[in-house]
Order: sequence, then structure tokens, then C-alpha cells
Amino acid sequence: TAPTAPTAPTAPTAPTAPTAPTAPTAPTAPTAPTAPTAPTAKGSPFFEFGGEEYVDTAYLEQKEFNLEGRKRFYSIPDGLGGLQVVEREKGLNLAAFTESRSEAAVLTLADSYRRISASQLQAMTDHQCFTAKQLANAKRLTSDQPVDFWPKPGFKPAFEFVVAAIESEVKSIHLISYASTSRDPSYYWPLPIFLDRQGCILEGVAGFYQSQTPATWLQKTALQGRLSVPKQAHYLLLTPLVEAAELSTITLADQGQLRLTPVGLATP
Repeated sequence: TAPTAPTAPTAPTAPTAPTAPTAPTAPTAPTAPTAPTAPTAKGSPFFEFGGEEYVDTAYLEQKEFNLEGRKRFYSIPDGLGGLQVVEREKGLNLAAFTESRSEAAVLTLADSYRRISASQLQAMTDHQCFTAKQLANAKRLTSDQPVDFWPKPGFKPAFEFVVAAIESEVKSIHLISYASTSRDPSYYWPLPIFLDRQGCILEGVAGFYQSQTPATWLQKTALQGRLSVPKQAHYLLLTPLVEAAELSTITLADQGQLRLTPVGLATP
């Protein structure tokens, strides 16, 4: 038998070509922001953005951050020992308003200045109103000249007082009480009571003493203070005090010499 021919060797497999790399995915472009929605009405200061409602800042400032149009009130010191409620007006700088009031109070009134209510005074004096006859001798206090009093007790025990009729232009009063003598001075220091046009009590004042002036060749030593005239006041009634907390070391009397000067004139 003829020999078998040898098997031809298998040809080697060709190597696999490398796979080309995958191209990188292009980045996604960012989503453009949603444009604000146009105002619902022409000229309207309100608009929508991102599903929320906004208001134009210029309009907000114009309305002074009070879109509801509500009245706004503030309690501020009145410079007379109490508080006053005031309504804020458009365009009014409240800080400037309170500063001007405080400055006026410091310039004209004592730190201890306080008002006494009509009900308290009625209980103290047993008077609610004074008759036209009781006020007939009132001295007129005008804006251009002072008024002097020389109060003294009467022969019969009574509620003693002197009274001045105040012109509407007079807003503050400088009160000065001169010593009776130089050696052992005493002073007529009053309880001031403001009355309305009908002679009824409005309010009184306590703690208005400010300073003591030294004696000179022309005048004796004196006590002084300032009063703020309330609205609707037409008369100022003065009745002597037996004692006062701020004058604990000073002798008070029911007679003496007083001078009332409208603030604005040169004080004596």
C-alpha cells in the first residue's frame, strides 16, 4: 500500500484588528432659563418668574414697602413724661421726626417733667371747673411780653391761686420765682394747672424745676423751670405748694414774686 501523504500544516489565523475606540458623547447643552412671564396688564408692577410672583423693586420703594396701603402708627415719647401715638405719613422720615421732638424736649423741659391727669387734680383741689368770676382777674400772657404776679394769702382759708390767660401763640413758658429775702429766702413755687376755654381742668405739671440762679446787685436769687402748654389750654392757674420732691432743701411759702415769660423772649 502506498504511503499516505502528510497533512499540510494549517495556516496561522490572522490576528484580529483592534476595535476603534468609541467617540465620547458630546455634553448636553444647559437648559435656557425660563423667561419671566410678561405682566398680566400693561404697566403692572407684578410679574411671574419660575412659578413665583414678584413685584418690581421701584414700585415697592415707591409704596414704602406697604403694598396693602394700611395705615401705620408708632408710639413715640412726647417729651412730657408720656407716649404719643402718631400716624406715619407718606414720605415722612420717622427718625428725623423723633429726633426733632427729643431735641425740643431737652432744650425746654426738665428731665423730671411729668404731667398730672385731670382726674388726679380734681381729687387734689376739689375742683373740676372754675367759674368766669374766679377767672375774671386773669392776666393776659401774650407772645411778646412777660407777666408778673405777687401772690399772697387771703384773710380767710381758701384755695388760693393766681391765673394767666394764654394766647394761642404761646407754646412754652419760662417760670421764675424770686426769693422773698436774701438772708432766709423762701419761694412761692406753684403747682401749674392748665384749663380749657370753659375754665375746666385739662392737666397739671410736676417736676418742672430746672435750676437756681444766684443773686445779683439787681435781683435776688431765684428758682426757674419751663412749662409746655398743651393744646386747647386757655388759662394757666398757679397755686402754691407746701413742698416739692425736687426742692426738699428749699423753704416754700404761699407768697412771693413770680414772672412768666413766653419762651422766645429773653428770659430775665
